[in-house]
Amino acid sequence: MPDFDAPLELCRRYRDAFFARDVEAILALVTEDFVFENVTAGERVEGIDAVRSHIASIHSRWPDMRFLERDEGIMAGEQHAVAEWTARATHPQTGALIEWDGIDLIQARDGRICRNAVYSSAHRAGPQVSARAGADT
Repeated sequence: MPDFDAPLELCRRYRDAFFARDVEAILALVTEDFVFENVTAGERVEGIDAVRSHIASIHSRWPDMRFLERDEGIMAGEQHAVAEWTARATHPQTGALIEWDGIDLIQARDGRICRNAVYSSAHRAGPQVSARAGADT
């Protein structure tokens, strides 16, 4: 039986909630002082209310965004997990289908996620190309 508070299971539930665009399910898995940081974009938001608004705006800006995980899926240690992915979406200004690669570093504390740091190539997102390895989500 999986330990639902272990970083791997916790991050799988977090990922599933993010893919489902369920902001409240995401927030149910995080600490009160949760930090969502897109390092590449220079964005950092802290606390439930700020994160709720920020994640909702991501989903609103990129309504068709989906992720392809690498074959390894989420890899976890005792207090963290890492997920490598490719995002695909329609650019909101140009209408072009684009994709970019990234890694999420997710840190856990006391059975909750306390930080999600995103590192990506979004600054040089390119045209969508053929399918890559991994699960298309």
